[in-house]
Amino acid sequence: MPRVSEWRTGVQAEARGNQGTRGPEGLAVTSPGTETERYPYRIDLEGRPTLGTGPVVETAQFRANVEESFTVSADGHYVGADGFLVPRDFREFFERDPLWVRRWVRKRVGRRFGRDAVFDLEQELLLYFCTLPSKSRFRERGANGKPMGCGDIIQCFDPVRHYGATAARFHNFLNLCLRNRLSTILMKRRREPLCDPRNLSLQNFEVPPVNGESPITPGEIDEAYLLRHSNRFAAEVRRRERAENPILRRYVGEGEEFAARENPQLLTAIQAIQRSRTLREAERSSGMTSRDFRRCRRELLLLRHGFPDRGHHSGRRAQKASESSEVFVQETRRVLLREELYERVWTTSVRRLAKEFGYSDVGLSKLCHKHQIPTPGLGYWRRVELGQKPPRTPLPTVEQPSPYQIELTIREHVPGQRRPDKADVPVVAVRPDKALSHPFIVRLERLFRNPKKDERSLQVPRAGRASHLMVTEGTFLRALQIGDALFRACEEHNIQVVWPKDDGASLTLIHESETVGFCISEVLETKAHTPSKEDIDRKKKDYWWSAPKWDYTPSGLLRISLLSGETTSTRKNWSDGKKYRLEECLGEVIASVGVLVQAIKKVKADRKRWHEEFEAEQKRRREEAERALEIARKGEVLVKAAQALHQSQLVRRLAARLGNSVHFDKLDNESQSQMRTLLGWCAEYANRIDPTCQPDLLLRSFYKKESDLLEP
Repeated sequence: MPRVSEWRTGVQAEARGNQGTRGPEGLAVTSPGTETERYPYRIDLEGRPTLGTGPVVETAQFRANVEESFTVSADGHYVGADGFLVPRDFREFFERDPLWVRRWVRKRVGRRFGRDAVFDLEQELLLYFCTLPSKSRFRERGANGKPMGCGDIIQCFDPVRHYGATAARFHNFLNLCLRNRLSTILMKRRREPLCDPRNLSLQNFEVPPVNGESPITPGEIDEAYLLRHSNRFAAEVRRRERAENPILRRYVGEGEEFAARENPQLLTAIQAIQRSRTLREAERSSGMTSRDFRRCRRELLLLRHGFPDRGHHSGRRAQKASESSEVFVQETRRVLLREELYERVWTTSVRRLAKEFGYSDVGLSKLCHKHQIPTPGLGYWRRVELGQKPPRTPLPTVEQPSPYQIELTIREHVPGQRRPDKADVPVVAVRPDKALSHPFIVRLERLFRNPKKDERSLQVPRAGRASHLMVTEGTFLRALQIGDALFRACEEHNIQVVWPKDDGASLTLIHESETVGFCISEVLETKAHTPSKEDIDRKKKDYWWSAPKWDYTPSGLLRISLLSGETTSTRKNWSDGKKYRLEECLGEVIASVGVLVQAIKKVKADRKRWHEEFEAEQKRRREEAERALEIARKGEVLVKAAQALHQSQLVRRLAARLGNSVHFDKLDNESQSQMRTLLGWCAEYANRIDPTCQPDLLLRSFYKKESDLLEP
């Protein structure tokens, strides 16, 4: 290592305006107390400056984007305000301090990696410093003020862009470049299986025996061993099994056809996502821009909700699922022995057993963990399917009374009444030739005279609001006729129709003191909007404006909806279909109001019961906490009393020893008088703090929560 000293070159001294004396070989000597001493720049005796600096100025001033002055020396070096000489290229940078990059790497990752890894990272970063990518814009002629362009990273430093050429500015530039390159290197290594220390080599090791099994020699590692030791392999096997499932493949095919009908570009995004592991890889393989790919993902999320309603097979599945929806829960309690639950867990998968008990698989696993019951690990059931007999984890012994009983709350879902009985469905006739007579229908007709249209072509009144009627001009008259017949039938079956005259009030149905919302709407066909030339021109003119995402087309089909804030399985929607028209379903709508009201009452009663149980549990916990605090307080009172008794006994013992001391007679008369006064005071103090002398005070402190009464 060459010796270093606090010399400055003549160029640096002239750049800083330093008028110091000249040292040997044309080097300027700094004098103490000058500005040069505050920013020392180390120069070895051979005249080569190093990158190490002395105490630099505070980092805070370099964080601000404040331009600093710099000069250019005769040999082309940038000279900063602190006299720092910026290297012209990587060769000069490396000659100044060859170990600078190694120290930087050790400081960042030295604790996580070994010595060899640090040297490897150093070599990669040095190679990154000494060359530029072939497609870098800094290689162009005239880049960064270089006639032939830049050849390495050091030449890319521009004091104008970095607000100065001081040592801190240059080091900040190096840190930024090295941090970005190091992150890229470490990210690539994480993705390589050979660089993952958790991966196993399948050729050069012998698998040790597990639980008494015979050792596995090289070349005999089977799929079961990989399933047991590799989470990634097991996940890949499950993914392939799902991909080969014919039902799922058919469902995915229907989804692809549906997406292709809506927007052909979505099919490309779906196929890219299916053959890629991550969304970033899917975006690259699709050939789309990042913006287009994100837009396709948003459209897929929107189409996901409409796909089951439009597909033929999916519609059947959705109808079947809605018909079998369950909301009412019946709880039963069952007591199992710990050994019995252990046997059930190891003979039936946790997922199936959880469904039997009305738990989730995570909830049942937590229950087993609470009672120290081991559960099968990853790959256990796969090995059972392959015909193997994997060993069980033995049931640990616990210090509990025998037999160890576990109480399970089994939740059985009881399906609620979804449809009314056919005998309870009245017959409601709609007569198109009859004049509208119900007052609310007449009010609607007046309200919608000369209406306006919204962006979906639905009629909107110019004054007021009627959110319970959302139809187009073609179905307006039919909707009024259906509403007139339905409202008159509701009043005949003790269902009150209410529509307040307040602005913004909605029409509701009241039955047995329960309120149900009502709405007649038209089904609209939605299709992804294709931007027109006018949309593109307006977007260029008004950057804040965006074209609509969907185009709505009236279908002429009407729908009646019963609105409720409670979650029930009762049917709430009726619409025109291929076999039936909405006029034929009005009787079922009236009968379903009563079914829905009963379901709402059931839900509210269950919620009230759950709330009462919760309040009772909270009250019990508060009482237990108060009882524990009371026990702790009384214990503290008794401990203080015992401590006071012990102190009083010590004081009495001290007074007795002083009174019987052989040195008492050797004191003079005045000292003996003071000693007698001291002994008398000790007796009074001992009686004062002794709880046996004041039992009433101890009782008040014990029963009246006044524990501080025993404080001396």
